[in-house]
Amino acid sequence: MGMRSILAASAFLFAVAGTASAATISQYGDVTPGPGGNGYYLTSDPNGTGYAGLYYDFSSAPVTLSSITNLSATFQMTQGTIGNGAPRFSIIDTTNNTYNEAYVYFGTPQGGGSFTDPSPGSTENTGNYVLSPDLRVQVNGFNGDSTGASYETFAQFLAADGNAQVAYVTLDVDGGFTATQQALITSFDVTTSGVSAVPEPSTWAMMILGFCGLGFMAYRRKNQTAAAVA
Repeated sequence: MGMRSILAASAFLFAVAGTASAATISQYGDVTPGPGGNGYYLTSDPNGTGYAGLYYDFSSAPVTLSSITNLSATFQMTQGTIGNGAPRFSIIDTTNNTYNEAYVYFGTPQGGGSFTDPSPGSTENTGNYVLSPDLRVQVNGFNGDSTGASYETFAQFLAADGNAQVAYVTLDVDGGFTATQQALITSFDVTTSGVSAVPEPSTWAMMILGFCGLGFMAYRRKNQTAAAVA
């Protein structure tokens, strides 16, 4: 079982189905180091950039959706709370469609597309959303599929689109439309069926601001915020 984690440096090698491949970890938007170099603050400020995110770039060696066996993060809402479609994971396929994503929302589902924070202001872990039985996945053009305003489980998502190739997996904070929303992210893990080293949490401090990520993904998020998907 292989793990690609934001805890690693900006690029590293791993094996997928026995083939050596490269994955890159990047950022976009308003991202700053966490306290003592532990993690990263992702800020959505209505008077600032408005969005922030961390992402894995698999575009040079895409993986299938069904190969993702873990999708999780450790976070703390330091300003605002879960809402307006963020924080969330976004899974982006390899097509060039403007909208070719699926969204996996943080928090406790309340029905009708509303998600609340079970422990406001505290450090929380999402758990493995691949195994979550909750209706927290919204498909918006991923693999040509769409759930519209409805939600489904990750298992249903896999059943419909498991063979689709994935180019990016992102962790997005962009729900601060009227008041600042900020999350401290101290882990962001994507596990696949490939083989790779598992980095230690202390290596967070090694991932320094300045690695690439202000181009394609920033443009994409600027033109497609949570307002368009909530």
